[in-house]
Amino acid sequence: MINGFEFAGQLNAGKFFLRGNITALKGDVRFSPDDIDRNHTGSHHVQPYNYGSFIDDVVATRRLIRKPAVTGYAEAGFRFSDNLRASAILRHGGSRYDVVYDPTLGPFGALGRVNVKTYDLIDLVSTWQVTDSWLVGVKVENLFDSDYLEIQGFQTRGRSMYLKIQFKW
Repeated sequence: MINGFEFAGQLNAGKFFLRGNITALKGDVRFSPDDIDRNHTGSHHVQPYNYGSFIDDVVATRRLIRKPAVTGYAEAGFRFSDNLRASAILRHGGSRYDVVYDPTLGPFGALGRVNVKTYDLIDLVSTWQVTDSWLVGVKVENLFDSDYLEIQGFQTRGRSMYLKIQFKW
């Protein structure tokens, strides 16, 4: 069971605007041999990958795998005119546990855990509504080219730049 809350808000003050959210999660994971359909598994052992333990006894943990306890988003922007705006965005990913195979644990290697560190990323965004039909936007993600992980063993993007040209009819 996962419990949590999320707060979100927006504030407009003249040409300035702020918006953001924060999410907090907490959970308990339980497995029991009674949860297994023996006809479906052919009476083979069951080992959920994300938690590693074989379900031959009740398994309970408060460590949620790949789910950060806290995530957040904050955006501060300025409207230069009705058609032109720019903003800076902070994206926060809290620390979390992930699964790794640890050969030093022998046949229980899938029980290996690693703490994936917290990260904060800064993005810049600007949009220009050229006409009622045309919009041009530029976005730079991970402005400072931070090294970070979301999932152990998978590389994340470095600094990225996007150009958006949109036509509505």
